[in-house]
Amino acid sequence: MARLKLNNVTNGKTLEVGVEEFITFCKVKKLSDKTIQNYNLWCKDFTLFLKDVGVQQVKDISQSHMNSYCINLQARLQDASVNTGLRHCRAILNYWNSLGYLPKVKITLLKVQETVKDCYSNTELSILLKKPDTKTCKFADYRNWVIVNVLTATGLRANSILNLSKQDVDFENGFLKVQITKQRKAQLLPLPKQLLTILKQYIKAVPSDIDLLFPSELGKKMLTTTLYHSMETYNKARGIMKVGLHRYRHTFCRNYLLNGGNVLYLQKLLGHSQLTMSQKYANIYSSDLQNTLECNIYNQLVSGEERIKMQSRK
Repeated sequence: MARLKLNNVTNGKTLEVGVEEFITFCKVKKLSDKTIQNYNLWCKDFTLFLKDVGVQQVKDISQSHMNSYCINLQARLQDASVNTGLRHCRAILNYWNSLGYLPKVKITLLKVQETVKDCYSNTELSILLKKPDTKTCKFADYRNWVIVNVLTATGLRANSILNLSKQDVDFENGFLKVQITKQRKAQLLPLPKQLLTILKQYIKAVPSDIDLLFPSELGKKMLTTTLYHSMETYNKARGIMKVGLHRYRHTFCRNYLLNGGNVLYLQKLLGHSQLTMSQKYANIYSSDLQNTLECNIYNQLVSGEERIKMQSRK
């Protein structure tokens, strides 16, 4: 006969109170505003579903409710988005469980087929990296061109780009100091010499009283949406219909690996806390590794130089 277990579930926590406590917990942990915003969105979606099926208190959430919610998400979203929602819900339920608000509820993520990311081709990058006429172009066009160079050479995220200052460029040692990252760990990224030259010239065009490396045309810090729209306009003006800042990150990973880059070094360059994500890039592009001659590294893209090829022996 199985032994009786002590029931440690606390009574009387409504969904609203449970969510409020969880969001406060996130703020105490100093999670980013974006992360907290995402938790708020998923909490709202999850609690609306629970109320529709008659659940008002945290203690009443069962494994059956979680399974039904997973099926509900699958009817509305792509598998990858379903897993995003399930990860957020898992964090919320684990927090409630740790406080004794409800029994342990198991959440199993969907098995999602990994797909090859649609990166920028070398031809597209060459078009995007073509320098505008700085005598006639607007500041935004010049700035966006420099941003494209930085994205291509580093694979930085949008938020890191927006928070760069002029002082973050270490011209003497050839590094970029990335102070704001997703993992909240500062990074030092090596920069190609040609990019350092580009940045040195560009900084002269930014008013000396502005500390930001990539300010708006009004000299203020750009919103993420502003940067997205600005770069979309930049791409389409050059006849490139592909858009998206994160696409540069995927492209950077692909080209780095195709040129023989080590996945451990890639993890450091991308700022991944674990090797798992970097390894995914290696797995996705493994089939392309058979033909590394198709890809160029950043210096080759901006200089137009070709690799030296061995002459066939007679």
